[in-house]
Amino acid sequence: MDQWFEYKGAFFDPEFVTKDSLDVIHEYVIRDDDIVIVTYPKAGTNWIIDIVNKLMRAAGKTDVRAEDIPWCIEATLPEFGKPGHVIMEDQPSPRIIHTHLPWHLAPKMITNPKGKMRDDPHFLFLKYEDMNKDLSGAVRKIKDFLDISLDDVTTASIVESCTFANLTSAWADSGNQTKTLLARKGVVGDWKNSFSESQSKAYDAKYRERLEGTGLQFDFE
Repeated sequence: MDQWFEYKGAFFDPEFVTKDSLDVIHEYVIRDDDIVIVTYPKAGTNWIIDIVNKLMRAAGKTDVRAEDIPWCIEATLPEFGKPGHVIMEDQPSPRIIHTHLPWHLAPKMITNPKGKMRDDPHFLFLKYEDMNKDLSGAVRKIKDFLDISLDDVTTASIVESCTFANLTSAWADSGNQTKTLLARKGVVGDWKNSFSESQSKAYDAKYRERLEGTGLQFDFE
């Protein structure tokens, strides 16, 4: 991270994110019918974007393809040539917007009031591990949350097309190098190949400290 820069307590890779973009993101205007996907990096981001996009397209709510949705509103990828938030200005509603930004840097129209959204019906919380365990249930949960009506055959077809194997194969066949490179193994527990025992213990301690009282529980393998 030697080449990264710090901005209000968060770190960014200057190859993809600029201070100028971060300066304007907080005032970014969110439309009433925007679908905002907020994820941690490497937590199934492109997976969820494709699922939402396929549901929206099947329901006739958008003609925009998943590959035309910018990676993050704060980032600039070579294939797009300009920041995601600029590209999204020209996309028709309802838009699918994505960001990795922490709450204090995200558009204030998302985070107000004070980010207390635990039981807000406009928010849906999904976990990568749950999606991996029961993709069909996750897709149906997203469909219901977005108030999309699709028959069982269409829904099942979307579930099948969004398995990790089928999605990564489709990305490779379409020549989408960014998504192909970002895709990992599609499994739960791969952290064991990266964490040492001491790192695992340190993470467990921080996990208990930060998530105590939230009601959130995660399966790590």
